[in-house]
Amino acid sequence: TTVTTGSGEGSDTTTSTTTGTDVAVVTYKVVINQGTSQSEGSFYYSHDNESFFDKNEFSVVAVYETGEEKALDADAYTLNYNSPYEAFAAKANKADWTLDDFKFEIVATINDEAVSTASAFVYIGKEGDADLNNAVNSSDASNILAYYAAHSSGKPETPLYSADDKLYEEFALFLTETNADDAINSSDASNVLDFYAKSSSGKMTSNDDVKSFWDAKLPESIG
Repeated sequence: TTVTTGSGEGSDTTTSTTTGTDVAVVTYKVVINQGTSQSEGSFYYSHDNESFFDKNEFSVVAVYETGEEKALDADAYTLNYNSPYEAFAAKANKADWTLDDFKFEIVATINDEAVSTASAFVYIGKEGDADLNNAVNSSDASNILAYYAAHSSGKPETPLYSADDKLYEEFALFLTETNADDAINSSDASNVLDFYAKSSSGKMTSNDDVKSFWDAKLPESIG
């Protein structure tokens, strides 16, 4: 579970559900619950066009001076980006891509007189991008197979992607686990090669094409 505290200060006065008295909001924060493996932030696919408002792991919380916390209704705040796809599209064609470019700040502006804000960082990348270079091709499939071979031969310490910040090693694993079987193996490499072939032949011309492709790789109970 990841909780990222926002930067905004609030001045609202609201009746506390615990005490029944008017207490002031001290601050707001963005709360993200998307698994237990990430040390900070949350991971998303770039083709994910589901609104952050609809994701049950994403909420904006008011913190009162009593210490009480209460999640705000979705219509009580606005976001600078409404979905992972919208955020990623803002810089998807950026040249000289670096690891920092996978990091996006999602800012919630609370609809009150103080115009308070809170924010959290999320990480968004292309599904199948094992080497974190913002491209999905045969090199990614090769990296996946090498990782699978190393782990199959008793070398579990071998990373798929090596980085000083271990969060990016986890992020690479997230992007390459393509069929929801909780493993990185030859099936994922095959899916990446399939995507690369279709993309190279002009069959991935829209985000809907990309999303449909990856959704089809999931079990029926998920996809």
